[in-house]
Amino acid sequence: MITLTPIKPRASRVNFAATERAVRETMQDLAKELKKDLEATTDGWTHKVKFGIEQTSEGYTVSTDDAIWHYGDEGTRPHDIYPSRRKMLRFTTGGDVVFSKHVRHPGTRANNWSKMLAKQYTDEMSHRLNAAIAHELGSD
Repeated sequence: MITLTPIKPRASRVNFAATERAVRETMQDLAKELKKDLEATTDGWTHKVKFGIEQTSEGYTVSTDDAIWHYGDEGTRPHDIYPSRRKMLRFTTGGDVVFSKHVRHPGTRANNWSKMLAKQYTDEMSHRLNAAIAHELGSD
């Protein structure tokens, strides 16, 4: 004989508002931590990069519109550089000051900070959200 018995939750009622708040607060915390990790990619830079957190309908977006940061993140193809305000480019190489009308930049290797952090935080988000929900439901 097979007996079926219902599984009764420990909580008499699920507080959806509290659960939703716990999820939102966890997402906010993760967005703030992600912003700090993105800012750490520019440690030692003299160029200051600003990252922002934006709330969306599906959660939070942490981003920057800084072109220099994106060059480091995504890399660049080889490209030509010409002077924009002067007749000559001026730069230092090997301790010598060099002037040129044009240079061929070899490109920049991508650091892939955004891909690396997206994977790290996707995994972390799953664990933290499950823990927050379990806590609110009283099953932790």
